[in-house]
Amino acid sequence: MPPEVQVLNDKPISKSSVTRLKFSPFGSKLAFASVDTMIGVMKTPLYGNQLEITTLQGHNAAINSLSWSSNDQYLISASADKSCIVWNLNWQKKGEKLLVLDK
Repeated sequence: MPPEVQVLNDKPISKSSVTRLKFSPFGSKLAFASVDTMIGVMKTPLYGNQLEITTLQGHNAAINSLSWSSNDQYLISASADKSCIVWNLNWQKKGEKLLVLDK
């Protein structure tokens, strides 16, 4: 392996398969959704933060879609449980649910 390429972490970021990946518009965050309904958010670049993950829980079925606001501060998730959640990802209230649109 070239010296500039190294394994960041040999532990999985999720216990189940990751189905969605979405970089924020500024590229400062990466959101992922897994089969077990968990959403995770990591700061980027990945090599600089030791894979610190903020976990977002709130859906009861598979996550179909992830989308970022234009300012990198909010993430919206849509799920097969017929709900959408707007997540606040400001550093003071990271992971707070701002709005839940349900069935």
